[in-house]
Amino acid sequence: MLLGSLAILSLTGLFLWRTKPETTRLSAWFGAAVPLAILGWIWRRTDMADAPYQEHWAWLPSLNLDLTFGLDGLSLLFTVIILGIGAAVALYTHYYLEGDPRQGAFYLFLFLFMASMLGIVWSDNVLAFFVFWEGTTVTSYLLIGHGFSATASQRGARNALIVTGGGGFAMLAGFLLLGQATGDWTFSAWNATPPTRVDDTTTVALVLILLGAFTKSGQFPFHFWLPGAMAAPTPASAYLHSATMVKAGIFLAARIHPAFGDHPAWLPALVGFGAVTCAVGGVLALTKTDLKGMLAYATLAQLGLLFVALGQSGKAALVAAVVGILAHALYKGPLFLSAGMIEHATGTRDIRRLAGQARPLWTVSIIVVASALSLAALPVWGGFLSKEYLLDSLLHLADSAWIAWLGLIGVLIGSTTFAWLAIAFVHRIFFRREPDTAVDRTHQLHPPAVTMVAGPMALAVIGFTLPLTLDRLFQPLVQGAVSAVAGEMQSVHIHLWSGFNAVFLLSLAALAAGTGLYLLGDRALRVLHWGVDRVPSGDLLLDRTLGLAARGASWISHGLQDLSLTSHVSIVLGSAVLVVVLVANRLGSLFNPSDLRLVAESPVALWLEGTILLLSLMAALTVLASNNRLAPIIALSVVGLNVTLFFVLFAAPDLALTQLLVEVLVFVLIILILYKLPAAQPPRLPPGHKIRNIGIACITGAFGFVLVLLASGRPRFEPISNEMIRATWLDAHGAANVVNVILTDFRGFDTFGEMTVIAIAGIGVYSLVRAYRFRPRRSRASE
Repeated sequence: MLLGSLAILSLTGLFLWRTKPETTRLSAWFGAAVPLAILGWIWRRTDMADAPYQEHWAWLPSLNLDLTFGLDGLSLLFTVIILGIGAAVALYTHYYLEGDPRQGAFYLFLFLFMASMLGIVWSDNVLAFFVFWEGTTVTSYLLIGHGFSATASQRGARNALIVTGGGGFAMLAGFLLLGQATGDWTFSAWNATPPTRVDDTTTVALVLILLGAFTKSGQFPFHFWLPGAMAAPTPASAYLHSATMVKAGIFLAARIHPAFGDHPAWLPALVGFGAVTCAVGGVLALTKTDLKGMLAYATLAQLGLLFVALGQSGKAALVAAVVGILAHALYKGPLFLSAGMIEHATGTRDIRRLAGQARPLWTVSIIVVASALSLAALPVWGGFLSKEYLLDSLLHLADSAWIAWLGLIGVLIGSTTFAWLAIAFVHRIFFRREPDTAVDRTHQLHPPAVTMVAGPMALAVIGFTLPLTLDRLFQPLVQGAVSAVAGEMQSVHIHLWSGFNAVFLLSLAALAAGTGLYLLGDRALRVLHWGVDRVPSGDLLLDRTLGLAARGASWISHGLQDLSLTSHVSIVLGSAVLVVVLVANRLGSLFNPSDLRLVAESPVALWLEGTILLLSLMAALTVLASNNRLAPIIALSVVGLNVTLFFVLFAAPDLALTQLLVEVLVFVLIILILYKLPAAQPPRLPPGHKIRNIGIACITGAFGFVLVLLASGRPRFEPISNEMIRATWLDAHGAANVVNVILTDFRGFDTFGEMTVIAIAGIGVYSLVRAYRFRPRRSRASE
């Protein structure tokens, strides 16, 4: 069921790509119907009351890589978010990119990303989890840089790829460390038997895994990539950076919570980084004027808040995390989509140029107001409920852990900025009379189409009614997710209001502070703007780092590229010999004459081998002594033919035939290349260069000769060839040709990889030749 769903989503993306969705509106409805149909099918076939649903598909068992998919409460919660909001975004995309000929490619990347994201939340095997994790990295790069027509989108896509891709490899290193230490490669095994002792391996593995989670979810100091990715089209921003991709790190932390929740580094890491990110993201949101930029930094703050919740082990904190994940998706998705509709209708996303849009954009105003109630954390709405449970858990934790005070401060700062942002969105865009700056009067205002509003409106309505449905319709979902994060069954009953207490007073204080800050106007933010403008951003630091790396690489490459081809080959061969000698000296004696053995079956065989060797040496000397171009090529071909004779003598006809075909093909190709080269003879080398080249060639050849003899004469381990011969007879149905079995079975992936490399090289050469043939010719006047 689950693997089939991934295949259906991928095929849907391919179908929409090939059918040119920009030409018909049916594609939008089809793109929305597929995720909803999959969601309904999964919901009906999944019963969390019995046991988590699981599927197992053997992929590469020898590498501990299997497709083990499972659905528990946590993964079902994310499945609902991914497919539900994905359907709304698929419907919205057609109208946002109306008339764009690249709309089909965008749909393809969108559905591939959707499939990769579902693979993350369904995977139990950690290596498969990493594969899907990097799938979201690549597809998000393509979505953010859609079309690559703007420098900002290119830069945002690049930064996202570098930061999240690097974090992904750090996470993989943590998985490998933990897998090797425990012998288990699944989340379920780690959660069932958490590490009982804290050692260096477990701590380092946890740090690396959290590094992957922090980079994916934009936690400080890796927060800079997410706002930069707002240059992406609005559908991508709404889907990736409010509901799915940035929640991948949250999901990872929640998934390993039962295994590492009691680790000494867990609480300070998640609460500390989460609190700082919540405060930094909220403060930076106040300095922005672009609607998507404001929402991006608010998303950072919310993600930090969720990490603060997941850093604790109490039920109240876990309820806060689960409700916060659901509520954030239901209000931030509609707000992002509304920002796109406002830009689509007015021609700008600058909040300083917007005012009085309540009447012309009345449908959008309803969506924004309904979503802002939860963003501001007004009582009984989703954002308020999540914050209430989180503040309650932090107040109880503050008695025993100083880090809780940092979390409390960060959450209150973030909550204050949320209130300011909610008021700013509602008042400045829709209900004030005049904008702050001049408006572009040339853009004709046009309200969005009803079908464009349908998806965001549905999400806003669900979020607005969440207080009424949370303890009824969504209660099993929330309880299942909380139980999965806690690692044991939990009974959850959500109260919309707990009365007048310290928690409620803190919530009111944050709401009042945000309201007061807004009423003070922009004058209260001047100092904040002044300070933020003087702090170097992460984008700038990354650009400077990449610039230094590029200059260093250019300095090194210029030093090497000025050398001749002979010098390049000499450096490569000499380095190879030196490295092997150094490694061999550390392992022990390498050149022991007693280990060299020459074996011949009979005097006749020895005579034949000697004759072939003598002919090869004569051909090699001919290569060195000849002064024209054709003679060395013929002499090298003679050497290759003599190698073919060796294969014949040792009863390897397939190898002999392959070697013969390769030699003939290479000979013909070189002759054709010579035909195209100028007739002038190459310059003669000085005697010193000739001696150097001959010396390097002799040393390399002698070293390879001795190394082969040592490998066959003094094996450190039992030769693998014996096992291959045995397996060929037993497992390959009595096949007599061991070489064919090795190439197609034992080294099947290696052979496939070599074929792929050759195919890619051929495509590259063809592209270069085609580009050269069809490049525009410059006129003489331009020259």
